[in-house]
Amino acid sequence: MQENPGVDDVKIREACQDDLPALLGLYRQLRTRHPLDLKPAHMRAWKAMWAQPGLTLLLAETGGRPLGTLTLALIPGLTYEGRPSGVIESVGTEAAVRGQGVGRRFLT
Repeated sequence: MQENPGVDDVKIREACQDDLPALLGLYRQLRTRHPLDLKPAHMRAWKAMWAQPGLTLLLAETGGRPLGTLTLALIPGLTYEGRPSGVIESVGTEAAVRGQGVGRRFLT
């Protein structure tokens, strides 16, 4: 028996600029007051994120349906012989699939 049925069908990919509405939809499920409508502030932040070196947005999806997101920021560091550190931020999954291993897929 599979531990998480259907999780094997989840694909993880880098988000693209067209994914902003899908990402806002996922974030709305985490914060009910988060506006789904694109606002100028969203567009400013989105443009700044794409211009930020070392920042990667990942999207989990199945059949084109967004299921989760994760933001990874690589930060230059002085420890470990100058190798960068990573910060994981803005992790969220669609309410209907929480607890089914979608978030874990980002880390494996």
